Amino acid sequence: MNIWHVGAASSPYRVDGVSRTVWSLSRQQSQLGHQVSLVVDTPPEPSAVNLASEGGMRLIQVKASNLSYRSEIRKLLEEDKPEIVHMHSVFIVRQSMLGEVLNEMGIPYIITPHAGLAPQVLQRGVIKKSIYGWLRERPRFMGASAITLVTPAEEAAVRSFLPEFRKPIRWMPNPADVEQLDPHRWQGSGGQKRLVFLGRFDVLVKGIDILIEIARRLPEVKFDLYGTEDPKTRDWLAKLKENLPGNVMFHDPIFGVDKAKMLAGASFYIQPSRWEGFPVSVAECMYLGVPCAVAETLDLAQLFRQHDLGLVFPIDPACAAQRIRAALADENSLQQWSRAARDFAEKHFHPLMVAKNYESFYREILTAHEDKKRKATNGNGHAINGGLQFVPVHLRAQLKKNVSTVCGRLIHTNGHPRTVVLCYHSINRSGADLSIDPPIFREQLLWLRSKGFEFMNFGDLAHRLMQYGPPGNNVACITFDDGYEDNLTQAAPILSELGVPATMFVTSGLMIGQGPVVDHFHHLTHYPTTYLSKAQVGELARLGFEIGGHSHTHANLARIGRAQALEEVCRCKDLLEDAINGSIRSFAYPFGKRGIHYTADTVDVVRASGFAAGAAVAFRAVNARNSIHVYEIPRFFVARSDTPTTFEQKVRGHSDWLGAIQETTPLWLKSIISPEDQY
Repeated sequence: MNIWHVGAASSPYRVDGVSRTVWSLSRQQSQLGHQVSLVVDTPPEPSAVNLASEGGMRLIQVKASNLSYRSEIRKLLEEDKPEIVHMHSVFIVRQSMLGEVLNEMGIPYIITPHAGLAPQVLQRGVIKKSIYGWLRERPRFMGASAITLVTPAEEAAVRSFLPEFRKPIRWMPNPADVEQLDPHRWQGSGGQKRLVFLGRFDVLVKGIDILIEIARRLPEVKFDLYGTEDPKTRDWLAKLKENLPGNVMFHDPIFGVDKAKMLAGASFYIQPSRWEGFPVSVAECMYLGVPCAVAETLDLAQLFRQHDLGLVFPIDPACAAQRIRAALADENSLQQWSRAARDFAEKHFHPLMVAKNYESFYREILTAHEDKKRKATNGNGHAINGGLQFVPVHLRAQLKKNVSTVCGRLIHTNGHPRTVVLCYHSINRSGADLSIDPPIFREQLLWLRSKGFEFMNFGDLAHRLMQYGPPGNNVACITFDDGYEDNLTQAAPILSELGVPATMFVTSGLMIGQGPVVDHFHHLTHYPTTYLSKAQVGELARLGFEIGGHSHTHANLARIGRAQALEEVCRCKDLLEDAINGSIRSFAYPFGKRGIHYTADTVDVVRASGFAAGAAVAFRAVNARNSIHVYEIPRFFVARSDTPTTFEQKVRGHSDWLGAIQETTPLWLKSIISPEDQY
């Protein structure tokens, strides 16, 4: 595979976590047999040339000015066209221009922002970043084939910046440079207690002032800080150094074997950053087994809490000092954290594991890219009309958000009954696009109950609509599409505890583990996970949950003939009824949008197959002004990007205007405005 990495410094030893990650990942990918190039903007230092030569990598220096950058980078791309380009970091003008050229040339790229979209980061130079973000950075991200994150917690910031991004977002942790660390290991906490910090001395971001105040409250502990001054806070740092406690020492950066020995002899590693994703130094300490203390403000803190990997402390210096003192006195906890961190690091941060995970992910991206190209042509290289896109997706997302805000102010639904059908997919903590964290799922159900919503399963709701019309009270229907195993293991316990009925629409080909269906679905969703088995579907039915059909292969039923559609629907019904030893009455159209994913003929097929109701996708309530059709009951997706506010807005009706447009817009116009719906 021909891979380009963009974002590395011209020196592999620069104190820069992003650059160190790029160099380490590139070297390991080269050792796996890939052709790897690092694109740099300044002349590489001799150490970089030597390391690249030893590792079998190529260094590409783009010598052009910003004015001539596009033509120069295009020339380089044409000379040695990569299969995929991996960009690192954010708000870099040349990366924005590179993204435009890559899109023009049809070369897929992914972006790792390295926590650069955190709200606190965006607030530094907020006016400049807001303007640049709107004009340049959002288009670059929206043109990417995927986004990778250094911690799962980073996803919230990315989705806030890019609410309409529908392509894969995947957690891919930073590698630790184990060649420089082995065979060293943590030596224990005996003797003089010593805390260590490595990194740029950016007082604001890295919390150097917080660290000094913690040290002031722990005079019995020695604090050693290794790194370089940051120009943005150099004056602030100088003032801090004027009144340093005697137990704090600043040192020059340290590398290689010397660094490994120094870390192995520390009692604790401390990272007091006000905001940060995943510092590479923490990964290195975890690999060495050095117990780590991280501030609760780091994205990494979520992983630490979830897996009990070390101490998480508040950034209040007094409270932090108290917890660190207690931890240093607890040898059992230190040993436990050392083992847990070491095991976690070997599994997730070893460069070979990281490189192989990226290798697999790149192949997913390339497969999806080829599929998209095939769908965008009619087989003879001619573009299909549906491939046009007059308005970029990020602009359409902002337009939808603005219109919904206005509609929310003009349309008051309080006091008027609302019947809403919510469409979920997966419930787990994986951070995948299609998943919702269990605590958030619980909070959404509790909020609905607090607002007086009655819960019904889909079949019961359809029966009530057919017999009596829209309910006179608030009604919420919880549904799940596709048939993920966590519908049973994660969602069902919460639903049962709260006494909430639900309907699971199951794709029967996934249920029986049919290879081509599973493979196709993995490529479609970029979410390789586990699906409900036949026995598990039966278990859900015995627990009282309604089982509905969702086709056999998750095909777009609008694009196949009537006979094939009938086979899809009937086979699904037969397999599911055999699984639950009973009949099923509800069906959900795969993908779900009228005209694009199902037609009037599809509805006739579902009716003729013995189903009593059909679930569509349209962002509106059931009791909108137009008449109710029980074979096209509208649902709206609940997305990982939904905040409590956006969830409430959907339920209250801020997006009903969008649902009406989705249902009534002619197909030719839908194909132009939203080509991403053309599955």
